[in-house]
This record gives sequence, structure tokens and C-alpha cells, in this order.
Amino acid sequence: MAIILLEYSNIPIDALKVLKMVLIHDIVEIDSGDYIVYTEQTAEKELKEKAAAERIFGMLPAEQKAEFISIWKEFEQRSTPEAKFATALDRLEPVMQNYYTEADAWRDNKISADQILAVNERIEMGSMKLWEYAKDLIDECIDKGLIS
Repeated sequence: MAIILLEYSNIPIDALKVLKMVLIHDIVEIDSGDYIVYTEQTAEKELKEKAAAERIFGMLPAEQKAEFISIWKEFEQRSTPEAKFATALDRLEPVMQNYYTEADAWRDNKISADQILAVNERIEMGSMKLWEYAKDLIDECIDKGLIS
């Protein structure tokens, strides 16, 4: 997604950094467990992810560990254009997944349209065009009565 959708970033960004960011972010989630973004267990999620990042990247030479931890933190803080775009991709993928599965995960977890819109509006910080696309998918799910 990062390579294919890069042209939709709000501003020109470093593609390699975005690729590193999304991969490093996912490695941490694989180890810590991928919590649904609508979870109320945010403190637990953050602790597990921090421990996972330290454990995984702690196996690397010190210089690489520092780089990977820095990139992971940058993503989590959404502090740069690359982080904002990487976050947009991280949020867009589950929107697309739910759209193409008739909102199964949203319905199974009783996630409301308001929650979906509130959590995913951060896509706009990285890409206004991808946010428009995501909103269209969400609106179609609402129109079909899949979510309310």
C-alpha cells in the first residue's frame, strides 16, 4: 500500500521511511498482539507494544535498535509527514477490509458509524484523498444498513 498509494500523500514524503515505518509498526503489533483500534484497553496495548519493541529491537546492534525504536515512536506519535501517511495507510486497510467483508468485524464488535468515523478521520492528516475514499466506503456501509 505504501508504494502504490504514495502519490496520494498530502505532501511529498520519503517513501523508504514510510516503508520502514509501516513494517516496524507491524512487527511490534505481531509480537504484542494486534488490538482492535476501538479498544478501551489502550494502556495495556501501549505497555505490551513498548515491551515488544524493546524485546524485538533489543536483539539488534545498538545503532539499529536506536533507529528502529525512533522510527516506531515517530509512527506512534504521528509527528512527521511520513508518520501521518503511514498512519493513514494503517487506518485505511481495515476500513477496506470491513467494506469488502460487509462490515463483519465492525458488526461483530458492535462498532458504531460514529466510532468508525472518529477513529479513522486521522487518515486525512496523511492524505485527504485517501480520507475521501475511506469516507465513501464507510458511507456505503451505512447506506446498506451494515453499520449505524
